[in-house]
Amino acid sequence: MGTLILTNADTNYRLSDLIRDGAVKPPAPVGALAGAGAGNVENGDHGYVVTWVTAQGESLPGAAVVVTVVNKAADGKVALSGIAIGPPGTASRKVYRTVAAGAVYKLLTTLADNATTVYVDNTADANLGAVAPANDLSGLPYPSPYWDNVGIIADEANTAPVLLGDGTLSAANWDESVDPGAGSNRFMSGDVPLMPSSIYVRSAMAGAIIHVSGVQR
Repeated sequence: MGTLILTNADTNYRLSDLIRDGAVKPPAPVGALAGAGAGNVENGDHGYVVTWVTAQGESLPGAAVVVTVVNKAADGKVALSGIAIGPPGTASRKVYRTVAAGAVYKLLTTLADNATTVYVDNTADANLGAVAPANDLSGLPYPSPYWDNVGIIADEANTAPVLLGDGTLSAANWDESVDPGAGSNRFMSGDVPLMPSSIYVRSAMAGAIIHVSGVQR
């Protein structure tokens, strides 16, 4: 399905609302120093995110990967791989980056297809472009309300478990915990159809990330 972000701590989020509100976003790309000599990417930490672009507009950015440039005179380019291919209707993707130690994502490049998965960044901070979108205007279709074999994985970067509950939201029904790290899969439905509106998630961590999978009917 995609990556979902629980923006606020200790807040009940209905899975279907997260999806409808455009919180299904591209997963983070893989980033590393390119090992290709001197470059223009400034020394410091740089975050990278991806958006999907359709004929209607652009999605929200997804999860970030952070790459640290230590000495741009020796290793100053960043290699990105695993840039997410979008769902049907995606015409292109955009990659955004922060300046060194920054928090605002600015346009790095546009990949004018839905196939390219690699890019080498050799761009100075001063040459980054527009700020990443704050609203989902992509018009990408809302998934079917029925899923089979739903699975939820807590991102390894999370610092608190993600709790799963049902529609009653009583304390007794917050009885499933998806812990960060390896082995954290929680397959909930088997081959029985399940509606995302019946699943609630919450975490004590603001910005907790979950990865949701399943087969749409």
